[in-house]
Amino acid sequence: MDTKTFAVIGGDLRFAHLASQLCRDGYTVFAACLDNAREFTGSAVMSDAVTAAAMADTVILPIVPVNSLGMVSAPYSNNAQEYNTQFCSALRDSVVFSGMPERLRSTAEHIRDLKIRDYSSRESFIVRNAQATGEGVIACAIERMPVTLCGSVCAVTGFGRTGRFTAQLLNAFGAHVIVAARSENDLAWARASGYEAICLHALPSRASTLGLIVNTVPAGIIGENLMSRLSKDCIIIDIASAPGGVDTYAAARLGIRCFNEPGLPGRYSPVTAAGIIKDTVLAMLDE
Repeated sequence: MDTKTFAVIGGDLRFAHLASQLCRDGYTVFAACLDNAREFTGSAVMSDAVTAAAMADTVILPIVPVNSLGMVSAPYSNNAQEYNTQFCSALRDSVVFSGMPERLRSTAEHIRDLKIRDYSSRESFIVRNAQATGEGVIACAIERMPVTLCGSVCAVTGFGRTGRFTAQLLNAFGAHVIVAARSENDLAWARASGYEAICLHALPSRASTLGLIVNTVPAGIIGENLMSRLSKDCIIIDIASAPGGVDTYAAARLGIRCFNEPGLPGRYSPVTAAGIIKDTVLAMLDE
């Protein structure tokens, strides 16, 4: 691989560790929009985003590259970076890696000219990240549930990769796992894996028994009809991508504790999560 210089711009704590890991592998690394996490960036050169992009052969942007204001997603920085003409011009001569590039391209018209490669759509990344997310769900549930997972009835909505890892881990902790999904294939796989499998529309009938709901479906599937039947001790962990799947207004009105938890690997396992991104990007460059 000819590429020797990277820029890691923005992102959560896993991206600070990503900069450090690339440095340890012998690459020259510029880090930007990570000024509040500089202690985790190793020997990376701290810089502003425009300079970092201009100096690098390869730029790595966050999994969710754009925040709600249309700027670089950078929770560990006080310096907001717009996707303006100057920044995009600096990116133009680099290979740009980003998660969810469709969100990036919709931010500004001049971004559409950039060479953007999507590391978040790679199967290897998705599987490994789903596993880390499942572990994050367990950590989050243990922190917030008033009872043990062992013996609890826990529902997982959706049975994609993250749903499968989450169900597997909940089962290992001794929970009774209910998988609620729309797809006949997903329900068949859930039954074959030893879980109780029900259609999503049937979940309200089991609501009173639940101690935990983990939502992985990015659609409004958990509303007042379901939440009005939940015990006040039941918690909801929503890990679906925006806009999520829970009516948070109804949850607040009904007194149901609902936690929107995107990016769990970046919080609970940032070193492992950084390695997943690094391995994926390097493999894509080798190709």
